[in-house]
Amino acid sequence: MALVRTMAPLKQTDIIRMWGEASSSDPQGNVLYRGATPFIIDTATVADGVTVRQQHQADSISIVRGVFQTRSIDTVARLKLDNTTRTLYTMLPGGRTTLQFWLNPLTPIDAWAALSDGTIALVRGHDYHVDVVLPNGTQKFSDTLPFDWKHLTDDDKHRLIDSTRAVIEKIRDAAAATKTRPTTTHQFVTAGPPPTKTATSGCCPQLPRNQNGANLCTTL
Repeated sequence: MALVRTMAPLKQTDIIRMWGEASSSDPQGNVLYRGATPFIIDTATVADGVTVRQQHQADSISIVRGVFQTRSIDTVARLKLDNTTRTLYTMLPGGRTTLQFWLNPLTPIDAWAALSDGTIALVRGHDYHVDVVLPNGTQKFSDTLPFDWKHLTDDDKHRLIDSTRAVIEKIRDAAAATKTRPTTTHQFVTAGPPPTKTATSGCCPQLPRNQNGANLCTTL
């Protein structure tokens, strides 16, 4: 196979995303791909010598078009991300650090695909409809697909917590068999994100509660 043409990436940091992660191209030779995933970090000192840092990825990401002729990158759509995991680092006096992870398995997500003519289709997971972005920038929106909403009771949520805990424990046990890991607390959130910049005794953040005051998290 002969090498016909080589070109430098539009952004060096985007080269992996341009040639992977379901990237595509249009008839003009432009590259369509997901932009970088932004992370949000909040840091606060909540007590003498105790620092808390919470990290999570943003809830959306850009679908971009890289135009080699003009060496430019344009945002053509936004995509809802699977931002189900939040990480809380608590740094204690003496160098000890604890880690806590929140996992929300019920976060709706979007998906996208590019057609051969450069049209982008975005499947919206929160209400089952499709947005279409044509090559000229025109947007079209489909009707919401009919479906029955399923109400999750507290029992349903706790069953989901139990199954998620079993998977995480299996992963942790496999990791522990190969290397030493720090003491980690997992909290499985079934409603709402954890509060920011808040701590209770023992440096554990307050847990979300439902309208009846019941705790919707479990701690391992």
